[in-house]
Amino acid sequence: MRFSIISEYAPTCSLTKSANQSITTLFASTPPLKHFQVAFDTLNSCVGCFSCWLKTPGKCCFKDLSEEISTHMVQDDIIIFVAPIQYGCYSPAIKKVLDRSVPNVLPFFTKIKRKGYPTEIHHAKRYKKIASHIIIAYNESITPKEESTFIALTRANSINFHLPSPMVYICRTREEIDEALLEVKDKLSKEEQHYA
Repeated sequence: MRFSIISEYAPTCSLTKSANQSITTLFASTPPLKHFQVAFDTLNSCVGCFSCWLKTPGKCCFKDLSEEISTHMVQDDIIIFVAPIQYGCYSPAIKKVLDRSVPNVLPFFTKIKRKGYPTEIHHAKRYKKIASHIIIAYNESITPKEESTFIALTRANSINFHLPSPMVYICRTREEIDEALLEVKDKLSKEEQHYA
């Protein structure tokens, strides 16, 4: 099983700093792993040029860290996002990662029907495989409304990528982040044994 972790790099935020330290400690000996620490200025913003759909299918015109992240998104089994929540949404740095993953879908549209929901129109899949998402999100003072908004957002993102709803952990303390990371690590270890 292949998996990667995408987290924010923000040394001035104590929870983000703690989360990255915990990732390094807990997953140091767990291959195969790629840990991407993304700062807001690490990636170019998507400019909506559609080159990834029309000129260079599946590849963004910007050559930066997003190119490697996109490759992992279609080759790995699971992507783990460890990200701050701001106003019920991903932080700007992690939002850039998701915006720049548009090459992983096609410019064409398809209908998606989910049980209990009306049919929706979304971009069609480009690749047979896209990594499932596990999300460990944190904010010391998240409100119930922000939490429900964030969970709805993660589910909507999963539909866009033709994925099942992600496993989402909402954390308010370093201890809760560590507990979530440990639970995810145990889950991955069990799945690895199942595949062996």
